Amino acid sequence: MKILIIIPHFGIWPPWLAYFLQTCEANPDFSWLIYSNCKKPEVYPENVKFIQQSLSDFNLLATKKLNIKINISRPYKICDLRPSFGEIFEDYIKDFDFWGYSDLDLFYGNLNQFLTKKVLANFDLISVRKDYFSGHFALYRNTTIVNSLYKKGIRYREIFQDNNHHYAFDERSNIYGNRLFLNKKKNLMESIYYQSEKILAKLRYKFRKGYNKFFPDDMTSIVSKEKTEGRIRYFAEDLVRSDLWFLKKGVSSWMIYWKKGNLYDVTNNKELLHFHIIKSKYNPDFKITPCEHNSGFSISSDGISIHHQ
Repeated sequence: MKILIIIPHFGIWPPWLAYFLQTCEANPDFSWLIYSNCKKPEVYPENVKFIQQSLSDFNLLATKKLNIKINISRPYKICDLRPSFGEIFEDYIKDFDFWGYSDLDLFYGNLNQFLTKKVLANFDLISVRKDYFSGHFALYRNTTIVNSLYKKGIRYREIFQDNNHHYAFDERSNIYGNRLFLNKKKNLMESIYYQSEKILAKLRYKFRKGYNKFFPDDMTSIVSKEKTEGRIRYFAEDLVRSDLWFLKKGVSSWMIYWKKGNLYDVTNNKELLHFHIIKSKYNPDFKITPCEHNSGFSISSDGISIHHQ
């Protein structure tokens, strides 16, 4: 099975990029397409392809392929469009059996250990979270039916064209959307508005089951409905960890270890498909040791450190 993972990224490269690429290289049966305005790194693995394009170029491509006017100005908004990547990037996925999407703020373990030949042969959509369709990593079988599933969302056109809000359409949506701000440092009124939207989002999740049963407006509800009615085969298991997961569990002394392509949660020796640094990356004390190719490394709340093999 040939699999392509698509990651649009606009801005600057994250300081942990070399570590991310090393974990890609350790998975030679998978390919990555990184569509970005950033300059291609001097060193990168053969299974990672870079397409240098601007955010405006992405808007033009998405508009052409989706036949919807797309005018994104805040890159995070692209997350809402992820389920339509099979159509937006159709020219790049022609030779692949599966396509998917992922993030740059994570590190892969041994993907073959989890995405086995049996799993790939028997399922059309693959989520690495059991309770919702995961946006940080998901795979779609490259067929017309699967590539157009997003169109079953009753508000997908409205969501795609609302440039001021992020709805988490690729996962579990928020009816009202979370406002996207141009600057991370919000003024008082923006902060109040943002907090009120977070409260509405929590209420949305609390009562979402009844709403989504009749009005599917995200990939979690779409996929659930299609599976129940027998039109797709859906795989969903909890295969990943994040620093936010540890935070919610009240675990402060966690450590993740990558060695020779395998990724482990040291606290319980659980092997992981990937680890996601959702919160730690914003901590100014999160230190990143310069990457040494083919060396093992650990991730903790303090940062990323080298372990020689």
